[in-house]
Amino acid sequence: MCVLAMQSVFEETLPRPSVDTIRGEILPSAWILQPSQRNSREVVTVIYLLQVDLGSPSLAPRLLNTVSRKQAAVIADLDSFFSL
Repeated sequence: MCVLAMQSVFEETLPRPSVDTIRGEILPSAWILQPSQRNSREVVTVIYLLQVDLGSPSLAPRLLNTVSRKQAAVIADLDSFFSL
């Protein structure tokens, strides 16, 4: 099993949130890749845990939807990669 865990680090030198600046925080999150056997085939189960606090002001809903779709595409690409 492989686990990649992450969390934001607060950095004072970065800009404070404002009308022109969004400063989000990645809360404890992780990718978990777990190999297993299914029907005599080796498979990898991918678990993606993400917690994000975008604070205020936040991203426009349209941009947030775009980012969400891109994350889903990354997971689909991993599925294709591991299915070779």
